[in-house]
Amino acid sequence: FVPPPLPPRSPYTETHRIIVLLFNQLILNLIFNPIMDSSTPPNGIDWDEEVISMSPPESPSRKQHTTDEYSYRRELECNLVLKFDCDVPNPREGGCYYLISSPWFEDWQGWVNGSRGMPGPVGNRALMRSNGLVRDDLKKVRDYRAVNGGVYWVFKTLHGSDCEVRSWNTDWEGEQAGGTKVDDYARVCKMDAEEAVRLMKMDITNKGGRGGVKKAKR
Repeated sequence: FVPPPLPPRSPYTETHRIIVLLFNQLILNLIFNPIMDSSTPPNGIDWDEEVISMSPPESPSRKQHTTDEYSYRRELECNLVLKFDCDVPNPREGGCYYLISSPWFEDWQGWVNGSRGMPGPVGNRALMRSNGLVRDDLKKVRDYRAVNGGVYWVFKTLHGSDCEVRSWNTDWEGEQAGGTKVDDYARVCKMDAEEAVRLMKMDITNKGGRGGVKKAKR
């Protein structure tokens, strides 16, 4: 698999570059730490179980994270995020960005590179005030990362999310993106992401591994 090129003049090139680097690191881990044999029988995972995620054992070492049966899941997940990350939203068509808290994104990076367990639901409550409105002092990178709808819905389908924050631009300007076209954009992104995750689950099942993919609560 060859990672897609950086989108030309993409407003979120830095985030995309991080994901590409994570994927390259993951591939190197898989080369030097082969995953389980494909003949390993399935472990009886019920894909419809209402669990947000399955965490690896408590306090596992970095080696356990990078060589265990979750390796194939991480490879597919990073691949999936890369696939959806090349689309730049068009506001005229209802396209918008979704803000993701930086601490959660860092946890996801750790999960993908094998240094941490699964990150749990996208934790965007940190971007909100106590009255339910989005904070007006948000700073890109320090507080959040801006991703397109496809990437956000992949994250939400795989891990869950406590709330959504939509923005017209990568820089938060104090007003959530909204309207009929935005809702239509979100609906299409949701459908595409759910179908992609469904195929990912099938791939893991056919591989004979656990992977930890479960139905996320919404």
